[in-house]
Amino acid sequence: MIVAVANEGRTDTVMNAVRAAGAAGGTVIHGKGTASEEAAHFFNISIASEKEMIFIVSKKEQKTQIMRSVLEKAGPGTEAGAVLFSLPVTSVEGFGLFDD
Repeated sequence: MIVAVANEGRTDTVMNAVRAAGAAGGTVIHGKGTASEEAAHFFNISIASEKEMIFIVSKKEQKTQIMRSVLEKAGPGTEAGAVLFSLPVTSVEGFGLFDD
């Protein structure tokens, strides 16, 4: 699973990058960042700003391509300001895309 944290209102930019890399879609959750002042300066983000988290479940083979696409098209330095990380998923149910 890839998790992208982007500035509020920039979900479409992130999802366009995700789809361009071959992913089918993602789930968006609204949130609020609460970084320390040092972290805010270091990561170039604002404290307690509105954020959107986009969760993308993908095949392992697609992970790097998806993450690179988001970084290039919606990463830090863009209006979306997305940062990403990935987590392993051990099983998936209800996704017809992963039946093979």
